[in-house]
Amino acid sequence: MSGSVQSPPAICFSGFEMDVTSGELFKDGQKLALPPKAFLVLKALVERPGEVVTREELRAKLWSADTFVEFDDSLNHAVKKLRQALGDSAEQPQYIETLPRYGYRFIGSLEQARPEPARASAAESSAFVPPVIQTRQGNHSRKWIALVFAVLVLLGLSTSVLVHKRSAQALTEKDVVVMAEFANKTADPVFTDALRQGLLMQMSQSPFFNFLPASQVRQTLQQMGHKAGDPLDDEFARQLCQRNHAKAFIAGSIASLGTQYVLNLKAVNCSTGDVLAQQQTQVSRKEDVIRAVGAQATLLRGKLGESLGSIQKFDVPLEQATTPSLEALRAYTVGVHYLHKLDIQSAIAPLQRAIELDPEFAAAYQALGVVYGNLDQTGLMEENLTKAFSLRSRSTEAESLRIEAAYYMYVVGDRYKGMEVYRLVKSVYPQAAYPYNHIGVAYLGLGQYEKALAEGQEFYRRNPGVLALGNLAAALINLSRLEEAEKLLAEGEARHMNRQQFLPMYYSLAFLRHDAQQMEKIVTEASADPGMQRQFFSIQADTAAYEGRFRQSRKLRQQAVEGCLNYSLRESAAAQMAAAAMQESDVGNFKEAQQLAARSLKLARTRVVLAASALAYAQSGNIRQALALVDELDRRYPFHTFAKLLWIPNIQAIIATQQGDGSRAVEILQTTSPLELGNANGEMDNGLELRPVYARGQAYLALHRGSEAAAEFRKIVDHLQLAGGSASAGNTVAALARLGLARACVLQGDNARARAEYAQFLNLWKNADPDLPIYQQAQAEYAALQ
Repeated sequence: MSGSVQSPPAICFSGFEMDVTSGELFKDGQKLALPPKAFLVLKALVERPGEVVTREELRAKLWSADTFVEFDDSLNHAVKKLRQALGDSAEQPQYIETLPRYGYRFIGSLEQARPEPARASAAESSAFVPPVIQTRQGNHSRKWIALVFAVLVLLGLSTSVLVHKRSAQALTEKDVVVMAEFANKTADPVFTDALRQGLLMQMSQSPFFNFLPASQVRQTLQQMGHKAGDPLDDEFARQLCQRNHAKAFIAGSIASLGTQYVLNLKAVNCSTGDVLAQQQTQVSRKEDVIRAVGAQATLLRGKLGESLGSIQKFDVPLEQATTPSLEALRAYTVGVHYLHKLDIQSAIAPLQRAIELDPEFAAAYQALGVVYGNLDQTGLMEENLTKAFSLRSRSTEAESLRIEAAYYMYVVGDRYKGMEVYRLVKSVYPQAAYPYNHIGVAYLGLGQYEKALAEGQEFYRRNPGVLALGNLAAALINLSRLEEAEKLLAEGEARHMNRQQFLPMYYSLAFLRHDAQQMEKIVTEASADPGMQRQFFSIQADTAAYEGRFRQSRKLRQQAVEGCLNYSLRESAAAQMAAAAMQESDVGNFKEAQQLAARSLKLARTRVVLAASALAYAQSGNIRQALALVDELDRRYPFHTFAKLLWIPNIQAIIATQQGDGSRAVEILQTTSPLELGNANGEMDNGLELRPVYARGQAYLALHRGSEAAAEFRKIVDHLQLAGGSASAGNTVAALARLGLARACVLQGDNARARAEYAQFLNLWKNADPDLPIYQQAQAEYAALQ
């Protein structure tokens, strides 16, 4: 705390002028009635603007040590008189802020003193009366009149500038705001980062504020040559703010004051450095800090221009919107930090700790559900998102809508209901970016790629981070716009995005271009990161199966499973086994398929494991087990879009074909037509894509309807980018569609074309394992055509 400074003869603020010499206070030139003690209080405060002046310091300034006075009552009376003169209030202070039982702080904006002479007497203040001009004074009088006129003009201009400045301080809903540092000036580490997160959540519940996304903050820091997690002090925040054309930054601080704490919040204009609004309060107990941050944030919102109606509508207390536990809030903050960095695995422990400390922390369950979803732990994702949904009343309106939308989209699995809630978020919070992401993901799954692209472009415009760029690239790949996708990924790298996050897409692009050398380079690059390496074991296993190299595929798949289990990702391991079971059943290895399906179901019974295992059992001829799994899937997920409209009809059609009823299979698969060219992004890209099309083609083959069968298999051949997902590399049905096309040509009597299709398939499988049943059948069929 700095010492007092020498007061100038006149001190001005907001139309007030203090004459320090005479001890008088004027408002727009009119003298105000102000007792001497009240003037001394004001003088002591304006000498140290923005700082707390304690009650003891004021006592020393106002009364000598040997003076007997009822100090508290006298000081309170002086401050009351001062507020009356200023037109100020203790509840909504503009000039004098109270720190209960501790002191006061001047929060107004000081200005330069007005030039002399500027003050009129009480009689003169109502109207300007020019002096009597004596002829003999001539030029001197005219100069004096001109001077007075000039002073009045300057006063008018000064007032105009002041009014303009105060009106320009308020933000608008279109202004971008940066959340800067919440400085912890105490010795207690529990406040570090947690209060910033709490302040952000409290202010983000309002549709009025448009905060710069965390991903954009990290990118800008890297572009400035700093680390992504460097603290944003005032100067640093202002630079970052200006680079992103933001209007203001909001910062906070907490400091110890004996056994108590002083909280300070402020909003600063990024261009000028002026403080737009400020709040300070004293907190007597550590347990009350979260509540105090929320209350002061609400007051700050009003000062920054948010309407009273909006504040009243969107003002859930911070301790209810998050948690009353500082320790839980800090653990949650650490978890969210890892999640934003895409260090997904590291986010689990702190989020679990937050929930242990506060079992009713809705936002922590929501974040943990998102983490598990990113790790393909579908069951754990559902469990945590469901818990968040049950606790959504303990959150802000913004967080409650986010929780509700995620619940319907990813737990219930109803893509249409989920999109409906995300559209509601768009209307209530027009500045929000994330609804565009999830609606875009839904459109990917529904096969509406142009709509997915439009949503992805808007999400990327609002939040140009790795996630947005990845989903936008996925839409472009699914539209076969490969060059555009590659340019976009290169743009991401140029913006300091982590290249490792894009390696699966780079691999997919190389796969679609049949560039085996580039695929190997990307695999080598991915091996540097354990998490990425685990993912690439799965991708390589798919590629090997696509080429008929099942011995190698099994080894790679086992490495992927072990990698999952080493990190306790049981559900991901189960999904890997279920995917392998489907692939084994595709090529006629029915015994291996059923063994893998049984193993996967022992590990986890998530929706994807149920669907993939049921399909493997159906193709392997174990109809009873397949139907049991279909019943379980239908019972547990009665509204799941993909389960109801794709997976279950697909399995039922396979069973119908196995039982010799191809017509029934074709009829069942009518349900799948609107969605079957979708990419079920968010369902782990588990090789379930394009399978209804393949099943229909197989049914037409069984019915000896060659032209219809050829049309179905041609769909798959022409949409190779959909086989296995946009960030993978094919599945077995993408290769076997070539064989299906050859067989369809035979049924059509076009042996020349059939031979060409067989040759293409056998060339693709030139390194295939020779003992694969379907490979042996294809060789025999091809030989018979020679």
